Amino acid sequence: MKKVLSYWLKRISISLFVFCVTYTAMAQKYVTCTNCGGTGIGMVTMTGSMPCLLCFGKGKIIDAYNAGRALGLVTNGKLALVQGNYTTAKQAFYQAMDECEDGLATFFYGVCLELGMGIEANPNAALAYYKSGNSRGEPNCKAALERIHTSGFWEATDETRHNFCRNLKTLMEMEAVAVQMNNNFFNTTSTLSRLSTSGRTCRGCNGTGHCSMCNDKGGYWNDAGYYVGKDIKTRTSCSSCNGTGQCKVCHGKGSI
Repeated sequence: MKKVLSYWLKRISISLFVFCVTYTAMAQKYVTCTNCGGTGIGMVTMTGSMPCLLCFGKGKIIDAYNAGRALGLVTNGKLALVQGNYTTAKQAFYQAMDECEDGLATFFYGVCLELGMGIEANPNAALAYYKSGNSRGEPNCKAALERIHTSGFWEATDETRHNFCRNLKTLMEMEAVAVQMNNNFFNTTSTLSRLSTSGRTCRGCNGTGHCSMCNDKGGYWNDAGYYVGKDIKTRTSCSSCNGTGQCKVCHGKGSI
């Protein structure tokens, strides 16, 4: 009888713990929509009203400041992990999860519990956090649950902790490279966009408006009497500008 009672008390305590964690993780912070003022109405027409395009008619939007702060805390936590500062990492993840209700922070805090990084290893507690993150759509928590279902929990050993942090460092380096490539792409796109707009400097004359072949002279004088001992000169028009002396690309304007 005592074993049965102990079993059900344990199940109830775990269920309550999962509920509390899930409730906390699901409680996203929202603020009044700045576009519709909380009404959810975007545009009023003769046939009726249309929902606000920013909040989709809900009147509330996710707090951008809160989301940005969560991102900063999670990033600091990840950096602390790869540097071996487990306690600092655990605190950053917990703060992002507790104050900002961040899903990714929930996953990393679960990992800290599972592997014993900055906190005593507690697989059951880690499982509860994974479930809470999965319930709100965090893909890393879903993958963790699938892993646990298939092969069980990770062992809380120095080797496992080292391997996790090493893989996290590799992933962060890949993300940094991807961000740099993305920035380079947009910088190049922005440059090309500026070059393609009206009024850009003409590449044919570098903005001078002069013919690049004759340099605004329109042609050349040829000393036709040089070989016969006579001062005879003939003029030949520039084949590029047809004698105008102007750049044929911008027609003398210097820009296009």
